[in-house]
Amino acid sequence: RNGIFWVYETEYRTEEIASIKNAATIGKTKGIPEITANIESKNLFPLLRGQGVKPFNATPDSDLRIIVPQRGMHGDPDLAINSPLTFKFLNKFKEQLQNRSSLKRFQKGQPFYSLWSTGEYTFAPFKVLWREIGKSFAAAYVGGSSICSGTEKTVIPDHKLYFIPVETEEEAAYLAGFLNAPMISNAVSAYASQLSLGVSVADYLNIPKFDAENRYMKIISELAIEISSRTGDASDAEFYRLDELVGKLL
Repeated sequence: RNGIFWVYETEYRTEEIASIKNAATIGKTKGIPEITANIESKNLFPLLRGQGVKPFNATPDSDLRIIVPQRGMHGDPDLAINSPLTFKFLNKFKEQLQNRSSLKRFQKGQPFYSLWSTGEYTFAPFKVLWREIGKSFAAAYVGGSSICSGTEKTVIPDHKLYFIPVETEEEAAYLAGFLNAPMISNAVSAYASQLSLGVSVADYLNIPKFDAENRYMKIISELAIEISSRTGDASDAEFYRLDELVGKLL
């Protein structure tokens, strides 16, 4: 039900309250009404869609935001008390939300507004991401981004993105550099040509654990930060250098 949880900010009111309008026409579900309402800003986050991820470049959607009514695996059971405006808004879609297959199958007995595939990892300071489906494998990393109030908030990936949560930009950049080295990205693209690029990317790659004291890892991290600062515009020489550095680690 993207058309419920994905919203546009229509007006900035206070640091605590945002005015939003749900993106009713987005998603496969038809018949979702378009409603404008106020919600607590603490439940509103920048949204990163699959189309916003390219090699070394993760760009959150410029218009859309996402409502996240939880900080763990299930919807906040006290949402009506802790965030009454957000609860009031989501309650208008109660019938549509109760009919979700993910709620019935994976979150039986949980609040009707619970989001699936959400947990503490969703709010990690940095995330290394790749698209579920694509012509070729590419990774990027993202930290925080501002919403209309100017508040910097953690970026929330949509359900078509897989990610590794990390605590520091240095480690996130290292992982993105490792995954984008041609010897790695080409290998992943080859074995995944008939499959979606899911969690198996992290499961089956023998990625050396980040060590800030490791010379090669540090150079990979610094190079990836430099490329990412140019919105992912990497040269052939830089990709060759990444291959050379990753080769030293394997």
